[in-house]
This record gives sequence, C-alpha cells and structure tokens, in this order.
Amino acid sequence: MKFIVGKQTFIYLFILILILCLALYKSAYSLLTLIFTAVSVLLIMYTLYSTKQADHKTTGAIKNILSRLDIIAQPHTLKSNLKMSFNLNKQETEEITVSPIFYDLEIVKKLAEQKYPFTKSNDTLAALSALVQGNTNQMVEYNRELMVYQARIKAMCEISFILANVGDATARGITVFLYFPSSIEVYDDFPKGPETPTLVPDLSSRLYRVINKIHYPEIYTQNSHNVVNYEVNKIKTDIIHFLPKIIILPANIQFEYHIKYGIVPEDQPSTKGKLTLFVKPQKGTI
Repeated sequence: MKFIVGKQTFIYLFILILILCLALYKSAYSLLTLIFTAVSVLLIMYTLYSTKQADHKTTGAIKNILSRLDIIAQPHTLKSNLKMSFNLNKQETEEITVSPIFYDLEIVKKLAEQKYPFTKSNDTLAALSALVQGNTNQMVEYNRELMVYQARIKAMCEISFILANVGDATARGITVFLYFPSSIEVYDDFPKGPETPTLVPDLSSRLYRVINKIHYPEIYTQNSHNVVNYEVNKIKTDIIHFLPKIIILPANIQFEYHIKYGIVPEDQPSTKGKLTLFVKPQKGTI
C-alpha cells in the first residue's frame, strides 16, 4: 500500500512530539525550547517537501507537454523527404514511354534537293521569276536545311520531371543528378534550326527564356553517362516542383532504360532511386 505524505501527516507528527514533550519534560523553559526546535524542524521539512513536490509536478507537466508536442520538443526529428518522378501532363509517374520517329536523313536530303532546286544563273528569266517569288538560292538552301532539320528533330523527345517534398520540413539547397546511359543523347533544348535568310536576327527563343525566367540544367558526361544536374533553392512540405524540360535523342532501338537519380539536400541525408523509360521507335515515312 502506497504511503502518501501530506499536510495531515506533519500535523499528526507535530501533535505526537508535543505530547511526548509534555510527558517527558517538567521544566517550562526546556519544554518551550524543545517545542520551538521541533516546530522549526517540521517547518523546514515541510518546506523542503513542498518544494520537491512542486518541482516534481512541474517536471511531470513539462514531460507531458513534450510528449504531446514531440515536433516542438525535438526539432531534429523534422526532415524533408524528397522523391523524383516523370512529369506526365502534370501528374507524377515513375515510368513513361516515348515514341521517337526516325527518318533516313540521306533520303530526306535528296528529296529536299529535288523539291527545292537551285536557280541556274544563266537563265535570266527563271532567275527573275524566282526573285519575284522569293525563291533565291539563299532561300533554297534554307528550305533544304529546314526540311532535314524537321525530320531530324522528330527523333527527339521532350521529357520533364517533378521533384516533390513529402516530408515534414522544408528542403533547402537541393542538388538533383540524373544519369542517362551514353546511348541517349541529352540536350537542354531542341537544337537550333537553320537561320532564316533575313537581315534581322531571330531573338524570340532568347527573349522567351529571359521573360519566363527559365533556368536550364547543367549537362555533362561522366563515367559513360550523360548527367543532368538541377539546382533548386528550396521546396516546402507537400509541394511539388516542376523541373525544366530536357530533350533526349535515344538510339533507334526498342529498349527499357532505368534512369538512376540522386537527390542531395542541404543538411539532410541524400536520396537515391530510379525511373523507367521505355523507348519504342517508329519509322518515319515521307
């Protein structure tokens, strides 16, 4: 049975000491001295006991609050949880299929030469007619290059990614690495097409990048891999971040690729994973 110490216990103890003093001491002075000493000792004991009890209750209350508010009590338990996925119509998915169209560029080149013949310089009438219609030799060369260019970029596919934070803390200073096999060429944008024969340069693509504040990733080769490197300042909890698109040119074979990735946030453990890319090439017909 648990013995509970309280105010009544000290009162009973005081009365008992007082009775003993009356029974044992006949001298009034000695009795008063003993009573004063006993009362002082009991007051000191009660004060110490009360202080200890108050400290115990305070400690218990604090522990109870901290157990209920573990996030506040232990901020080191907060951490981000970053995951990578493909961006398929603004939806997250771990696998996608691309279907590049491959043309025989040599055949396309020959067809372009047939479709856009050069004007012979000794045929004055034909030259004047071509000049009126805008088909100068410079324009002919442009149309030929454009036809080959349009066939070439059909084999290229645009893909993009989503970086999501499903943890309970903001992730900061994030570096993302994507490792593509050497059989897949990677670009930060479609290659520039032939320049239009005009005196005014085409700056629309550059202006688009500046106005929309598009920051293209760094792309380089490392250990037989084409590496795409993204830098993200921060991502709050339960937020998805759409990474800028990239352009890939896979080999002309049907294959299943596993694209490995690494996510390295500042002051948090890194995350590794892989995404699946199915390539199903098609043959272009002219």
